[in-house]
Amino acid sequence: MKKLLILVLVLLLIPFGCEKREKNTLDTSNLKKSDQSRLTKEQRKMIPITYESSSLEEEGLEALPFTIKIPNKLPFKVKPIESLYISDVGHNGKKLNVSYMLSHFSKSKSFGMNVTIYNYKPELESELESEEPNEIVQLKDGVSGTYTGISSSIGVSYKLDKSKKADEDDIEKDLIQNTLVFEKGGLYYELAFVANNGTAEQIKRYVTNIANQMM
Repeated sequence: MKKLLILVLVLLLIPFGCEKREKNTLDTSNLKKSDQSRLTKEQRKMIPITYESSSLEEEGLEALPFTIKIPNKLPFKVKPIESLYISDVGHNGKKLNVSYMLSHFSKSKSFGMNVTIYNYKPELESELESEEPNEIVQLKDGVSGTYTGISSSIGVSYKLDKSKKADEDDIEKDLIQNTLVFEKGGLYYELAFVANNGTAEQIKRYVTNIANQMM
C-alpha cells in the first residue's frame, strides 16, 4: 500500500514539473515551422529555426515564454497583425526573437514599422559605427531609447534634423526613415520604420508613442 501511494504521488508530480519547464521555453505545438529541407544538416545548425503563428493571440502570444504588449492606439489605421514570426536562435526554445509589422499605405500616406523583440541582448547592426547621428530619447518609466542611423531590419536611415515635408511626387526621395532601440525588463526592442508624411519630429512622436505602449 505504501509503495502504491508513493507511485501515485510521483505520477501526480511529473506533469507539474513538465509544465514548469514548458513555460520557460517556446511552445511550438501550434506554430508552423519554416521549410529548411533544402539546407544541409550543418547549415540548419548554424541558423535559427523560424516559426510562424496562424493567429496573433491564441497561437502567437500564447506560445511565447515571456509577455509582450501589442500597441493598439495608433495615429492612423494599420493593417491588422495576423501572425508573429518567431526565431529560435538556440534551437532549444529559450533564446528567441519575435517580429511583426505595423503598416499603413494609402495614396497620400505611407507608414511601415518592423518590430523585433529579443529576450537576449542582440548584436544589432545599429550598434556599429555610423555617419548618421544618434539621439537619446526618453520613454516612459525612465527608459531611454536610442534613435540610430542604421537598421538591421530594414537597413535605412535619415538625418534627425530633417524638417522638410515629404514630396508626394517623389516618395522615395523624401522618406523619413530610422530605427529606435531600447531595453526594458530583459527584453530588447528594435523599431525600424519608414514614413512619407509629416516631419521627422511628428513621426518621432508617433514612434515614441508606439514604443511606450509596448512596455
